[in-house]
Amino acid sequence: MPVGTRTQKPLWRWGMNFFAAFRKLFVIFHGWIIFNLYL
Repeated sequence: MPVGTRTQKPLWRWGMNFFAAFRKLFVIFHGWIIFNLYL
């Protein structure tokens, strides 16, 4: 049990950081596509 909780916290924090970076990249990519479509 303690081993699972020990490895779960850093993985969860890494997952949240990765998701935030991926969402930011996705928003930028989506905005670029819309910008090119309207141009």
